[in-house]
Amino acid sequence: PNLLWFVEGLGEGYSTVAISGGRLYTTGSIGRQEVLFALDLSGQLLWQKPYGEAWNGRYPEARTTPTINDGRVYVISGMGRIACFDAASGAEVWAVDAATKFGTKYHF
Repeated sequence: PNLLWFVEGLGEGYSTVAISGGRLYTTGSIGRQEVLFALDLSGQLLWQKPYGEAWNGRYPEARTTPTINDGRVYVISGMGRIACFDAASGAEVWAVDAATKFGTKYHF
């Protein structure tokens, strides 16, 4: 197939994309922050929002593939911050630091 479009500047990581409602969502690490990106189906950036600190061990790149449900986008950072965003505007709806709230230990 012919390449239709290509986007640069989405950070580093291993996230794949999620498509819903005519939009594409993915994540990447920029510096020490993980960032959620929303693009239209022609590859134009609609919005981007940081959602938490990237993992600081080996392979610190983003790994979260966004989950979309009922107009909300859900992600979790490498350091355990879980966040929910409005899919249309990118406004953060809520967030929780799972490590602090639930006493989680990384990779266990």
